[in-house]
Amino acid sequence: MIFEKKYIWISIAVSCSLLIASCSNDEPQTAGEAPLRKIELEAFQLDYLQATNKFADNLWSQLNQSEPKTVNFVFSPLSLQMNLSLLANAADGESQQELINVLLPDFGGEGTIEKLNELNHKLLQDLPSTDAKAKIKIASSVWVDRNIELKQSFGDRTQCYGSILFRFTPNTADALNDINKWFSKTTDGMMGEVFKVLPEGDVLFINALCFHHTWSRPFDSSKTKENWFYSESGNTSKVEMLNDAFTGKVFASEKAWMIRLPYGNGAFVMELYKPLENFDVSEAVSAGVGEPYDCRIILSMPKFKFTHEVDFRDVLKSMGVEKALDGFGRLTHLTDNILKIDKIIQKTLIEVDEKGTKVETYSSINMPGDYIPPSTVDFNLNHPFGFIIRETSTGAVIAMGKICEL
Repeated sequence: MIFEKKYIWISIAVSCSLLIASCSNDEPQTAGEAPLRKIELEAFQLDYLQATNKFADNLWSQLNQSEPKTVNFVFSPLSLQMNLSLLANAADGESQQELINVLLPDFGGEGTIEKLNELNHKLLQDLPSTDAKAKIKIASSVWVDRNIELKQSFGDRTQCYGSILFRFTPNTADALNDINKWFSKTTDGMMGEVFKVLPEGDVLFINALCFHHTWSRPFDSSKTKENWFYSESGNTSKVEMLNDAFTGKVFASEKAWMIRLPYGNGAFVMELYKPLENFDVSEAVSAGVGEPYDCRIILSMPKFKFTHEVDFRDVLKSMGVEKALDGFGRLTHLTDNILKIDKIIQKTLIEVDEKGTKVETYSSINMPGDYIPPSTVDFNLNHPFGFIIRETSTGAVIAMGKICEL
């Protein structure tokens, strides 16, 4: 029997508006903040989470190879994790195993989709409740052409992700309107008209992730001053720089200094990576957290806002996802039709200004004396730098990226 060939267009839409506040000491001020609620993970869930954080590290390395060095980029490993997990639930055999191996790189093929589903369900359920004042929304949906016959097994396997299955008619205004309404409804209006034109394809895997929060204490806007930013391309530009001074911890590796700035009650933080001389942003972030030192920190960082879009198809192929991408795999838990992945798109918006994000250290480096920071650190981010947004009780990576040009 010859099946009509169909195409999956996987879309991941992410909005991260990060509103940064200053700190006067190394602990977040929680007066008036919502109580901090830590996420409690079972032992296997912690192992799986650490593996998915390695997935984030691998994405970072691959994107730094594929994206131009002079381009700012930001992406959400967590959002991509959710969509690829749904795709793995639809797949079977080698196609499913390839996806699991990429999502759980440290498991040597021993990870299971069932346990990954349990971890994802835990994160979807508990991340929004760690800080009641944080606006964090994560939602997934799968839109299937009305003419494609679906299998019940996919709905059964993905119940932990919520009500995700929707029918639509490709290339129609009604479908475009329905999908944009879904974005608005599931994100409480934080995301509206995501698609101007309906993506091509008969099956759409879509994920929305929004993170809107204020820092523990806002920057003093009267201290925001214009100053020079020295871009990767060699260009210089005048930008608005946020300024503050506080006592805190600098994490020093042989390639970078890093500081953490907390949001709200401290459930979420932004890690800022400043490369040391002779190292670039990619190397700085890949070097890991490093050893902590108490210092007086003089912080200067630019305000920025940009949108970045990534097609992860080639990136994931280089990481080992081949059969589903080449059209040789089957998504037999979803349908008997032959399906091929056309694109894997993620679009992310990030914004940082005055208003305003305890991570487990998964690796540390014993530092020679030359890399111990001085008692006062000039943490001036007037040149390319990297950032990671994490949930602190688990270390889950919400978003990460780098600023190279302003």
